[in-house]
Amino acid sequence: MTKSVIQFTGLILSLFLVAACGEKSVKEGANTNVEEVSSIKKDLPSLQEIIVNESDVSIFLTALDSAKMSWILRGDQDAYIIFAPINAAFQKEFDEVGLQELLSPENRDELFKLVRKHIVKGRVPYEMMEGGMQAETENRDRLIFLKNEDGEVTVNGARIIKSNIEGSNGFIHSIERILF
Repeated sequence: MTKSVIQFTGLILSLFLVAACGEKSVKEGANTNVEEVSSIKKDLPSLQEIIVNESDVSIFLTALDSAKMSWILRGDQDAYIIFAPINAAFQKEFDEVGLQELLSPENRDELFKLVRKHIVKGRVPYEMMEGGMQAETENRDRLIFLKNEDGEVTVNGARIIKSNIEGSNGFIHSIERILF
């Protein structure tokens, strides 16, 4: 790897570390567009207000509710990056009965684990996601970002379909498949 790639990867990793530690801002002099990694931007609607209008991720919203994780969307204290699988991703993996079973109260623990695989603490827009960058999910799983020749970003192999849906408390990036 070239020195600039290593330096940039180090910068991105430090951004995620700052976000994970609950710091309010990136160190002065850092070369980044992210001014406040985990802060709340009061001038924007919360992710909760935004996601209800994103019909292509409505099953994920239901999953958040069923897992008792929708509090994360309110944005009371910290910012989050939500990698929300589109409805077609759930429909591809589960038939109607399987989806109902997944969302049932009896499976809340498994759904809780699954939903947390799609949530990262912090505030990072699509443009800052680079190949080789990694982040830790709320479930302590590792997400790895790759960028193809066309500049398209994938997270653990899932293509980001719609990016930078920004709210006061973070970003929603819709993805083409579920992260298991």
